[in-house]
Amino acid sequence: MNAVCLLVLVFAVYSQAQNSFELMLEDVEVAENTDAKIPCSYVATGELVTESPTIKWKVEQGDQLHVIYTFKQDDEAGSGPRSVEGLNRTYSVDDDGALVIPTATLADNKIMGKLNCEVDFGKTGSKNGAIMFSVYAVADTNPIIMLEKDTIFEAGEKMDIGFCETGFGYPEPKITFYRGGEEVESSSGSESLDKSDGENDALSEFLGDKATTSKGMKTSSKRYLKKLLTKEDDNAQFYCMVTSGGSKPANQQQRNASFPLFRVHYPTDTVTLRASSKTSFVGDQLSLTCDANGNPSPSIILDGQPSTTMNIDVTKNDDGREITCSAQYSQPDVEAIREVYTINVVYTDGVKVSGDGKVNLGGSTTLSCSVNSKPPSTVHWTKNGVVISNSGELMIENAQFNDAGTYECVAENQFNQLKSSDTVDVMVKGIKLKSEPAIELAGEAGEEVQLTCMVSGNPPPQINWVKMSGEESTDLEQQPQASTSGNEYTSILKVGPLTAEMSKAVYECRAGNEVDSVMSRYTLPEIQQASASPTAGIIIGILVALLVIAVIVAVLYNKGIICKKGEKGDENAEDIAVEINKEEPPADADVEAGKPEETPAAAAEKEELLNGNGDP
Repeated sequence: MNAVCLLVLVFAVYSQAQNSFELMLEDVEVAENTDAKIPCSYVATGELVTESPTIKWKVEQGDQLHVIYTFKQDDEAGSGPRSVEGLNRTYSVDDDGALVIPTATLADNKIMGKLNCEVDFGKTGSKNGAIMFSVYAVADTNPIIMLEKDTIFEAGEKMDIGFCETGFGYPEPKITFYRGGEEVESSSGSESLDKSDGENDALSEFLGDKATTSKGMKTSSKRYLKKLLTKEDDNAQFYCMVTSGGSKPANQQQRNASFPLFRVHYPTDTVTLRASSKTSFVGDQLSLTCDANGNPSPSIILDGQPSTTMNIDVTKNDDGREITCSAQYSQPDVEAIREVYTINVVYTDGVKVSGDGKVNLGGSTTLSCSVNSKPPSTVHWTKNGVVISNSGELMIENAQFNDAGTYECVAENQFNQLKSSDTVDVMVKGIKLKSEPAIELAGEAGEEVQLTCMVSGNPPPQINWVKMSGEESTDLEQQPQASTSGNEYTSILKVGPLTAEMSKAVYECRAGNEVDSVMSRYTLPEIQQASASPTAGIIIGILVALLVIAVIVAVLYNKGIICKKGEKGDENAEDIAVEINKEEPPADADVEAGKPEETPAAAAEKEELLNGNGDP
């Protein structure tokens, strides 16, 4: 086989695979005296989508299929009915190849009931499939209901309650009995029924508790409701449902008819006691209603009173209370039937807190929380909205001032309206130093130091300052104190100006309240006399020099050695010396006599002074 032939073969196989079709056939049922259209549907792919196949309709007779119509679109010569022996029925084919049976009759169920559709695409091949065609007739009358006996029955008896009868239909109409919304199964057994309905010698057939009457292919049904009566049947609504039409739900019609209500005599065996609430709260109003079955109705006694209802304003004491309802008959041999309801009260007596809320600093105390409630409650402790314990006991150990405050115990259960709480105020008493003082303070002579004493205390402490001298102490003037925050207190003592005599002086801050006292000691440093600074020495030296100069200038001025105002300033040293000598007062004789003998050195110094600048 050459390549060209192989290619042609592959293409042919591929084309054959792409060109295919499938039949999509469904059974058809129609109502009597309506036109029936039976489609021969298929789904094609590939090139077959645009092609028109040959459709052949066939009827099954015995074991053979007979073509009754051939249809090819746009081919009148190849289309038309085919004669079949014994087939006397008018039919046609629509433009899409569907078989049309006008004014279908019940007889078509036998003639056309088994159809076959064949779709032929020539080279692609052909396929055929069976179609079931059926015609139905809806019953033409409503159900007829009647009771055949009195409307009062006795429980335990097997009674014919009544019957339900249909009109004629095809297939046979179906009768179903119901009590309320539940289907009732009637007892089996033959019933006597007139076999003639006076028309066309109708034949009646007995099927247990059902009788049927035929008229041609149509059938009418009559079915009895026979039942062993029970208390549930008393005053219950019975009815029958007639279903007629085709086999598909869309082609069915349903009609129903109700039996008259009837009573069944039976003794009381149930008392029902209902409450408005299964759980009651204190203050609620509980409503109770009691009734009983039985026909005739018994007398109702509720909590000792001839009544069917009662109201109770619920209290805690009603918890566990039993309410009895009884159904009684006047006959002494008939035992009363009773029902008991126990009241369930949900309550809480409130939270109770116990324990000492006063505790000394560093001590401990235990607070207890309890609650009497039903159902039992869970408890927890909170402070400032934060849960701090999930038990009924709260222990505070090594109490500090920040442990003081309001504590709340909360009790709650699954019923939110029963949530309750109680509070307790915890007070911590005591005193302690807020901070330790310096062992020695820094300071020099002339300065002032500040001693700060900080304590925490409750109740507020009294703070005193003393100066220690050996074992003796001297109280100082009371110093003001201030609360800085909460339980914290501060007192400040100012000491100074410092002197050398105050070296190593000891001061004590003594604070106390009704609970305890604390002491803080402050020791001043060794205080040295302050030394002048270099700058001060320089200034003092300058001032001394200026003072010496001023004295010398004054002496010279008074001696006339330096010029006075208005005098010439060009006098020489000799003139000045002469002038000085002239102004000297004459020496007193006694003075002169007492003078020491002038030494040679003194004489030379004097001579040098007289010469002015000491020049020779």
